[in-house]
Amino acid sequence: MLALDRSLHIPHGTWWLDRGIVLTLPKTSGMHPFSDLDLPFRTFGLMYVRHTKSGSLIKWDVEKANAVSLAIVLDYLDELTAPFRIEFYKSGWAFEDYRSPEEAKIRIKELQSSRGSSIKSTVFVERRDIRQTEDMAPLIRKALEAPLSEIRQHQLLYEYDSAKDTFVMIDAGPHAGLVQVMGEDWMKKAIGTSTTPHQDSDYDRLVVPPYFEVLSTGVPYYDFVVASVSTPNEGVMWTPYQRIIQPLCSGPQPIGVTVTSQLVPSVVPLDPA
Repeated sequence: MLALDRSLHIPHGTWWLDRGIVLTLPKTSGMHPFSDLDLPFRTFGLMYVRHTKSGSLIKWDVEKANAVSLAIVLDYLDELTAPFRIEFYKSGWAFEDYRSPEEAKIRIKELQSSRGSSIKSTVFVERRDIRQTEDMAPLIRKALEAPLSEIRQHQLLYEYDSAKDTFVMIDAGPHAGLVQVMGEDWMKKAIGTSTTPHQDSDYDRLVVPPYFEVLSTGVPYYDFVVASVSTPNEGVMWTPYQRIIQPLCSGPQPIGVTVTSQLVPSVVPLDPA
C-alpha cells in the first residue's frame, strides 16, 4: 500500500483508495477484484479511480465513502484526464458525465453535501413541449416523423382493458429502452402484465397517467423521466430517458398506446420539490 502525497503524479491506471491509502490489489480480468461488485463501495467504503488517456472514471458510495479518500480524489482531479464519468450510489447507482475537472468537482461536492439525506422519490417526471425539438433525443423525433414499421422494434405496446381500467402490455420491441435496461427475460415476463396508476409504487403513480391522457385525446405526449429501477444484474440504478407516448389505433379510435423511449445523460435530482 502507498499513501498519496502532494508531489505524486497520478499515472494512467486503476486506483483503489481506502481511508486515504492507495491499495495494491491483484490484477483481474474484470473491473473489480471482488465477486460482489457492490461490496467494495457499499460495505467497505472504498473509492475507485480509473485514469486513461481517453478519460477518467470515479466510482463511490455517497454515504459510505471515506472523507479522506474523497478529499484526495478532489485534490488530484486536475491531474486526471477529461472527460470525467462519475458513478455513485445514492438510493441507487447513477452515471453522469462531465467535460472538465471543475464541473466534476462541483457535482462531487454537491453529492457529498447531501450525505445523510435520502432522495424523496424514486421517479421524477418532467413534461416537455412536443414542439420544442432542440433537445429531443433522435429516436423520439423519429417516432414522430417516421413510419411505424421503422420504430416498432424500439416500442412497448399497451392495449387498454376497459373492464379493469388498466393497460396491458401486448408487445415489446427487442430494442425498447426498458428492454435494454431490464433484459430479454424481463420482456418475456412483462408481456401480458397490466399497469395502473392505482398501484402502490411511485413509478406507476407518476408514469402511467399520461397513457390515459393519450388514449382520451389521441394526441402524443412527450416527457423526460428519471427512475430508480431494480435491474436483474446491476441492482438499483437511476435510469434517465426521454419518452413519447402515442395512440395505438385499430380503426378510428385508439385502443391503447405505444411508448418509445431513449436513454439519455442526466443528473439525478437530490432535493426534489
